[in-house]
Amino acid sequence: MKILHLSYSDQKGGASRAALRIHQCLLRKKINSFLQVNISTDIYDNTKNILRPNFYLALLNKLKSAIESRISNILREDNFVKNSISLFPTSLHKKINSSDFDIINLHWVNGETISIEDISKIKKPIVWTMHDMWPFCGSEHYTFNKRWKAGYFNYNKAKKQRLMDLDIAKYAWSRKFENWNGFFYLVGVSKWLTRCASESYLMKSFPSITINNTLDVKFWKPENKKNSRKYFNLPDDFKVVGFGSLGYQNTNLKGKDLFLKAIKEIKYDKKKIIFLTIGDSNNFFEIDDKIKIISIPRLEKDIEIKKFYNSLDLIVVPSRIESFGQTASESIACGVPVVCFDNAGLKDIVFHKLNGWLASAYNPKNLAQGIDYILNLKTNEYQKMSKSCVQLAKKKFSYDSISHQYIKLYKKILNQK
Repeated sequence: MKILHLSYSDQKGGASRAALRIHQCLLRKKINSFLQVNISTDIYDNTKNILRPNFYLALLNKLKSAIESRISNILREDNFVKNSISLFPTSLHKKINSSDFDIINLHWVNGETISIEDISKIKKPIVWTMHDMWPFCGSEHYTFNKRWKAGYFNYNKAKKQRLMDLDIAKYAWSRKFENWNGFFYLVGVSKWLTRCASESYLMKSFPSITINNTLDVKFWKPENKKNSRKYFNLPDDFKVVGFGSLGYQNTNLKGKDLFLKAIKEIKYDKKKIIFLTIGDSNNFFEIDDKIKIISIPRLEKDIEIKKFYNSLDLIVVPSRIESFGQTASESIACGVPVVCFDNAGLKDIVFHKLNGWLASAYNPKNLAQGIDYILNLKTNEYQKMSKSCVQLAKKKFSYDSISHQYIKLYKKILNQK
């Protein structure tokens, strides 16, 4: 059994990290797995079987990706959601068809990794691990519009698009509909994403299952909280609430605005709370001078990200949509409860009052109640919840669990072939 995973990158973005981890978990099981990437960061040189482009090809890939991104950004309907049209042809399908790989496992293949048309030219069985909504949508990676259910037609265009007669979402969807005549074996990284694919006009007839994203629970685990806080110069006598702070353009999707509203509703003494934000602070806490905020830059190394989680009492993930939510899965693996909304992929990770709090979507007051609930837990109650976090992560997301599910799927496909 020889598997080729095709992914935009080996590190850039959550989907790329998820694809790398699936590749790693299969290697642990002695599966002949390879990961081909369009853009390489060279961070994971210690991982075997990563196929990277040479210098000149990588430069060309970046150029094509930049051009496509520019076109998509100009024409997209929603300024807060990434769009991709996968425009430029490649010869990648020819190399794949002439190879000895048994199964091609697509992941996040945008950024001009492979065009819509070239995907249809792959002659080998395709497993598509969906990391967002793009495979069954038009050009959107996420959307609150339901065109993906009915199909992308002129009657259901956005009003402003009817005036412009430039429908980038329909353009991408029509190319998918025309070219993807066969079928793929779909893997949703959450039950929500799998259900969306099965309800979509484009992929409702494709076989689909859910396999959650994986993580190495031998690495992502609880560590000494005092030592972790010392790394970030945090005091021990405060409650520390974590949040991945994002720039303004990501506010709508990741729910930063909802978190800001929730902070105003927190009843716990704010003088005893530190909000530890990772990434762009973006004037994050101008709303209340009582709040103590410590911002740290984007962390690239897993060892530092693990220390971030282990310095927290809880983390808030207020996203309006998450296909899965690796921030949440990494957090619970480190024994840190998660407060989030009761929607989309996060429901596969967080279970109410067991390893966190599921607030009513998209209710800031209920989100604040969840923060208060965990901050007010007695020591033994918190320890019990923390233990539940770790147990659930080991059971659902470990390399052993996820590799078993992928191997079972691959064998089924090869037997059918």
